[in-house]
Amino acid sequence: MRYTGLGLMTYALGLALDTLLSHPNMARYVIFLNPERIFIALLVVAFWFAAVRHLFPSYAREGLPRLPLRIVLIGSIFFGLSVAMLALPQKLFDSNLVVIAVGLDLGVLSYGIASLDAHDEGETLSRDFFRSLGASTFAAILFGGQVILAMAIANLGGAIMLLLLMAVISSAIIIQTLSDPIQTFLDRILLLGRPGLQKERADLRDVASVLPRVDETLEIFDLPDSEFTRLTRRAISHIGDLKRLASSPLTHLPIISERLLLHDRHDSTIERAVELTELLSESIERLKPRHNGNYGISEGWRYYNVLYYPYVRGIKLSNHRLIQSDDHEDLKDVLEWFRVEVPERTLHNWQNAAAEIIAKDLREQIKGITPRKS
Repeated sequence: MRYTGLGLMTYALGLALDTLLSHPNMARYVIFLNPERIFIALLVVAFWFAAVRHLFPSYAREGLPRLPLRIVLIGSIFFGLSVAMLALPQKLFDSNLVVIAVGLDLGVLSYGIASLDAHDEGETLSRDFFRSLGASTFAAILFGGQVILAMAIANLGGAIMLLLLMAVISSAIIIQTLSDPIQTFLDRILLLGRPGLQKERADLRDVASVLPRVDETLEIFDLPDSEFTRLTRRAISHIGDLKRLASSPLTHLPIISERLLLHDRHDSTIERAVELTELLSESIERLKPRHNGNYGISEGWRYYNVLYYPYVRGIKLSNHRLIQSDDHEDLKDVLEWFRVEVPERTLHNWQNAAAEIIAKDLREQIKGITPRKS
């Protein structure tokens, strides 16, 4: 997703530069036009190649939606053809049409990758996609339209006004897209000394932003064991990230509803995410060997260690300062064990195996519980 986003932003920057350099007032800079187009095209290709390279090994499994995979495959073919046209003599093809074709191909490809990512997280994409598209379009028209109106009334069509139009549209879309981080930053400044209020407002914003991505149509009871295990693995990796956990289909497990009633908590998205965090933490705690102290590095501790320390404790295993710190004396042996005895591939395999155990534990807990209709 990061490489896809970088590819889109690179294309947008190239399109803006191309439009500016094509303006009559920028004729003296036209010498840079052709090299700029090729450079931008190569950058976009590099980012897209990186995205596809990371995509397909991760999705080489059964049970994936075929339509997004076909979209990515067919879109990649047309994208390659469009980029190849940019390198050909401009007499053969209208260069402007080719540039637009590249943008359309990137849009289709990005939607395909986003659909696969949403499926991998157990989320739905369409509602969030159209909400974001509508908000961005409205912001662009509202603010960009004022600049266009001023240009038309005052008969201003220079390169500076064109640059201003692009800057205003870009700023409007960026502010809409990054509204949550911007509000969080403002809260830190304006609500200084009120960390509790800051956190509560941030949690509410996080939950509100993920609500359109929640897939209520997913029947958790009908999922095959492999898919349930994958979603459990994802949820474990999001412990501590309430925003990501709130959109997990596991928040709709019937045991979550039972725990909310037992603890007399209000049934809401944020409470379900908190309850799921506690449920997963309890399941991980049951992996801990009994009557063997608080921590250990023997064979029996491996599944507990590979989930508890990175996710429940939120410790970065690559942080060697913790090993040398006196404040974490009880963790030195465990972190040294991770560094010396557990290579990255082994860590990944053990985490998958431990997640499978957790998934089986959750399955056993929900047996006999009748799902409640909302």
